[in-house]
Amino acid sequence: MANYKVNTAAKTVTLDIKKLTAGEKEIVQMYVSAGYAIKEKRKGLSYADMRKALKGKESLLKELDGKIKSKENYMKIKKWFSEQV
Repeated sequence: MANYKVNTAAKTVTLDIKKLTAGEKEIVQMYVSAGYAIKEKRKGLSYADMRKALKGKESLLKELDGKIKSKENYMKIKKWFSEQV
C-alpha cells in the first residue's frame, strides 16, 4: 500500500512523510515538479488513543470497548469520548 495519495482533480498529493520510502519520494517529487501541491496526512484520534486516555477509568474503558465491539458509528464514539474526557 502506498504512503501517498494523488488527487488529479485538485492537483494535490497527500502523504505520510514518516512512512515514505525512497522510491515513493521520487514519484512524489515527479508530481511536485508537474505542479502538484503537497498536503500532510491528517492525524486522527484512533481507538488506541481513546483507550490510552481512559486508562484507569475502568467503567468508561469497558463502555468504550462495548461500543467498538457493537460496531457503533466512529463519529458517535468520538463524540461520546470527547464528552467523557
